[in-house]
Amino acid sequence: MIQYLLEAQTSQKKKGTTLGGGDAAKQAATEKKRAIDAKDDEGVTALMKAAEQGEGDVVKLLLEEGATIDLKDDEGWNVLMWASLAGDLDVSEMLMKYGIPADYATEKGETVLMKAAANGHTDVCELLIEEGAKVNALDQEHQTALMWAAAEGHLATVKALVAREGKVDLVTKLGKTALLLSAQFGRDEVCKYLIAKGAKADHQDGDGKTALFSAVQAGHPMLVEALIEKGCPLEAHTKRGETALMWAAMEQQLQCVQVLISHGAQIHTTDENGQKALDHAEGTLNSHIVEVLREASRAQPVPDDA
Repeated sequence: MIQYLLEAQTSQKKKGTTLGGGDAAKQAATEKKRAIDAKDDEGVTALMKAAEQGEGDVVKLLLEEGATIDLKDDEGWNVLMWASLAGDLDVSEMLMKYGIPADYATEKGETVLMKAAANGHTDVCELLIEEGAKVNALDQEHQTALMWAAAEGHLATVKALVAREGKVDLVTKLGKTALLLSAQFGRDEVCKYLIAKGAKADHQDGDGKTALFSAVQAGHPMLVEALIEKGCPLEAHTKRGETALMWAAMEQQLQCVQVLISHGAQIHTTDENGQKALDHAEGTLNSHIVEVLREASRAQPVPDDA
C-alpha cells in the first residue's frame, strides 16, 4: 500500500510534465521525496509513526525508498526517540545502524535514553548505553533518565541504569532527587532500592521538603513508614516551617497522620505563622484528623521552648 501510494503520487506529477525526460525524472524524484518526508501538524513523519508502532518492515521500506532519517518533529524528537519511546529493540537497533547516534538530545536536553527509561524499556536502555548514550545526561531541568524511570516506578529499569553507573543523588533545578520523585508518585519499591543504593533519605529539595513530604502528598502511609525506618527525618521542615505532619494534616491524609504520630512526630511544632498541625487540620474541616491530632496533643507533653 505504501509503495502504491508513493507511485500514485509520483505518477500524478508525471502527467503534468511536458518536454524533457530528464526534467520529468527529476520532478518525479523530487515529488517522491516530498511525499515520503511529509509531516503532520506536529512535524511527525511517516517514518516516525512507523517507528512508534514498531513496524520494522515499514521502517526499512521507507528508508530504502529514500526517507530522510534525521528529520525532527516540532519538539525536536527524531525517529530514534519515537522508536525508543515505544520500546522496539529491533527498530531502535536498525535506526542506529543507519547512522542515528544513540546519544542524540533535543535543544531541551531530552535524550533518547530518557524516553526509553520513562516507559520502562530496559532492553532498549541497555542497547542505547552500549551504543554510547550518556547515562547521567541532564535535560534543561537537570533531570536524568534514572529520574524518569524512578518517577514512573520502573524498578527493573532503575536497577539497570544504576548498574550502568547511573547516579542516584543527582539533583534537578528544583532540588529533587530520584528518591523524591519516586516518593512523589508512591513508588515504594523504587524508593527502598534507591536508599539501599546510597540515595540520601534526609535530602531536602529547594523548598526544604524531603521524600517524606512527597510520600505524604501521594497518600502512601506504607511508604511514609518505610522512609522513616530508612532514616528520613520526621522534623525536617520547609522554608515556611511546615513539617511532614502538617502536610499530612493539610492534605487530609489520615493514615499518614497516624503513622507519623506513632513514630513520634512532634505535635506542638509551629510553622512561620505560628500554626500547628492541628490548626492546619481544623482549616480543612476534616473531623477525623482533627480528633486524632487533638488526642495526640493531649498525650504529648508540650516542649519547654514551645
